[in-house]
Amino acid sequence: MSAGSDNSSRTWSSAILPESAKKQDGLFPVQEEPNIIIPVASDSALEFLSNLDAEKFLKKLCFKDDLVSTSSGGDSVGTFKISIEPMFRATEEVFCVHATSSGEIDRVPCGTTVIAYVTKKMVTLEQHHSEFIKIENHSVDRKTFLLREPDGSYTVKRTVSRGSGPSKESVQSYSAESMMGFISEGSNIILQRMFVFEPPENLSSLEFIAFDADCNLCTSSYKALDDMDVEIDNQIVRVSGCERRVWPQEFSRPEVPVVEPPKLSPDLDAEKDSSKLPATWQSFYLASGHLATRLQIGSPISMTILKLPLKPIEEDLPPKPVMEKKPLNYEDDLELQSIFNQRKNEYKSSHYTYMDAHPEFNSLLSDFVQYILLRKPDDVIGAASEYFLSFSTKQEDLQPYANATEFRKDLSMIREDLKDL
Repeated sequence: MSAGSDNSSRTWSSAILPESAKKQDGLFPVQEEPNIIIPVASDSALEFLSNLDAEKFLKKLCFKDDLVSTSSGGDSVGTFKISIEPMFRATEEVFCVHATSSGEIDRVPCGTTVIAYVTKKMVTLEQHHSEFIKIENHSVDRKTFLLREPDGSYTVKRTVSRGSGPSKESVQSYSAESMMGFISEGSNIILQRMFVFEPPENLSSLEFIAFDADCNLCTSSYKALDDMDVEIDNQIVRVSGCERRVWPQEFSRPEVPVVEPPKLSPDLDAEKDSSKLPATWQSFYLASGHLATRLQIGSPISMTILKLPLKPIEEDLPPKPVMEKKPLNYEDDLELQSIFNQRKNEYKSSHYTYMDAHPEFNSLLSDFVQYILLRKPDDVIGAASEYFLSFSTKQEDLQPYANATEFRKDLSMIREDLKDL
């Protein structure tokens, strides 16, 4: 790929030499090692994800798909199921994607399961991807766990088991910068459903980051396919198509976005090396977003829906009536008034019980009222503060004690005089 392309790949030289190792004519004195291609998402793809608004498609995207896997001869060999549900992960509402494919190819049982948690910006928080092939004495089981760390980086743990031998584990970390524009298998399912309702004008120019079958970072691209009529459940319906290609790690995407279905080149080397061809899937969707058919180029198996999905019940329901909020007036409601009077009597009984158990409360309150009435202070709150401060055990200033004590002496004399009268 040319160096002037849309930032779809970046080359790093593995030989980094200091300035002292360079000749005066600017040439390196040692032979350079081959360049390493590091895939990156295109600028248009990053802009698309930053402007993405999946909130308005939330209800349209969350449903289940049930398809049947058929062989090239038309025989049913398995099932393919997809479900997308909204859920909360911590405090954030995300998509939970669950896709399972199981069946037989040439009488060999095999299957794939994907469980992913994806944000509304298509950021994959976690994904579990497992594959199995059951061959007698040669079974293969591959499990891949992908986790997004708090700093935006990703950790990928892969476990491969072959037959009865020991499992091989590998752990790889990817920086947040290298994973910008990453589209996992789970987010790809959501993204293709969104394309049905709002296809981007520049779909063919969007290049994202993905993992290939060996968990190597590579680029993935999309292409809109022509609409066509298909027969489903004895009805002719219109479907729209989308093609996804995952390019091998060591090969960049061609500059011309329109690429014919993969065919082997006359070049003998290309005919022998199939890894130069991208993994290609073609999916066709109904207007409701349900998957009608899906196939992988080069595979004898295709997935097809047998029955048209029912129309969502919400679309047939009348709009919800708007109920005006009525003011709550307990005096006009006998039941509420009865509850209010009962609660009021309970509080009054509780208060009287407490006051009978603590007679000092009445004495304290009576002394304070007389203190205020006799002195008639302009600042009632300040006088109350000074009066009750005398009861504090942590008061360092003794003046409040003196004032309160003097008042209590005067109050006692007044009471004695009143008794004589």
